[in-house]
Amino acid sequence: MRLWEFENNRNTANEALFKRMLALAYPDVDLVVSGHHIFYRRAGDPQHEEIPSADALIFDHTIAQKVWGDGYRDVLTTLVIEPVATRDALLQRLFEGRHG
Repeated sequence: MRLWEFENNRNTANEALFKRMLALAYPDVDLVVSGHHIFYRRAGDPQHEEIPSADALIFDHTIAQKVWGDGYRDVLTTLVIEPVATRDALLQRLFEGRHG
């Protein structure tokens, strides 16, 4: 599988999770679309913003702080040492088990 196909599939498969994460970081998000990149738009803004990859979203400190709270660095450390092949499943479990 080509890298771009892998990214497309990864982003599409995790769109609901990424949408929930973005909604925590930016409560005014009114649109999230995943394909090769992850696009989101905030309410009242005619322009969308673009995140180039799943890992760019996951490891963005602004987003991570909103999603994971004060322990975000520990979560990011756990995720960064997880192989990509299993990282999204771990991300999902951590997200579902988070408090706050």
